[in-house]
Amino acid sequence: MKQSVRLKSVVLATLLLAKSPVAIPNLSAAEPPETEKDTASSCCSQENDPSSASPEIQGTEPGQPLGQAAGLSVARASPWTEPVDRQGFDLDFKMTDQDGKSMQLAQWMGHPLAVSFIFTRCPMPNMCPLITLTMARLQRDLESAGLDQDVRLLLVTYDPVYDTPERLKTYGQDRGLRFTNALMLRPDVDQFRSLLLEFQVGVDYRADGSIGHFIELLLIDRQGRFVRDYQGQVWDNTAVLEDLKRLIKEPNAPSTVASVEAADVHPSPQSASSKHQAQHHGNEPQPVVSNDVGR
Repeated sequence: MKQSVRLKSVVLATLLLAKSPVAIPNLSAAEPPETEKDTASSCCSQENDPSSASPEIQGTEPGQPLGQAAGLSVARASPWTEPVDRQGFDLDFKMTDQDGKSMQLAQWMGHPLAVSFIFTRCPMPNMCPLITLTMARLQRDLESAGLDQDVRLLLVTYDPVYDTPERLKTYGQDRGLRFTNALMLRPDVDQFRSLLLEFQVGVDYRADGSIGHFIELLLIDRQGRFVRDYQGQVWDNTAVLEDLKRLIKEPNAPSTVASVEAADVHPSPQSASSKHQAQHHGNEPQPVVSNDVGR
């Protein structure tokens, strides 16, 4: 693994990932049959969660972050990383999108990226369902600003064995996401551990089948370099929109930007996760555990 000095809270989760014999799902397990009934808690079903069927949460005021409408505090933002100080992520990871199309994560270099993580069996409405709703609202905000074609929004599953493309597509659509400039992504299972370590994702796979994870949003520039993250609670889309506008205005670097059709990635010796970690601040958050997930 490349040198890593990311924020302490995520390092703790990553150590769990590296040490625990049950740190990640059984990636060699057979794919659950398509007829298998989903085992998520009823708290996350559309029937019982009024926020899950639309990107509009009841009681949301114009411009009010969805997290505030749900009675949550807003995420902490790490300091903005200036271009001269940015480190590149290794984006050479295989993915399958919500339509079953295979791709490389590196294909999306050339566009600023907003990346977050979810899983469809998450039983807590203020976690993965709210993350997806907030990403859908960010998509609408970008459309309203005429910037939707300049940015890519990515939601990557923590649960690639269970979360088939069909499940991811339904989950995103039910929460208002449109698959224009947004993608729901299922990592290649053989590369899954490496992906989590590269992005220093704060997630803990536990023996009882539950998944502990943070809410976080990563902003990555068009060269595939870490810029800023939001962590702790759901992010404020007003602030994120301003960040993305700032990234869009940055000058391009043709020699380092890969095309969407054929990306050529040459990561720097030091991973972006080092910058990602070092710049966070505040009290260490604890992973929230989704206890009702059957495996």
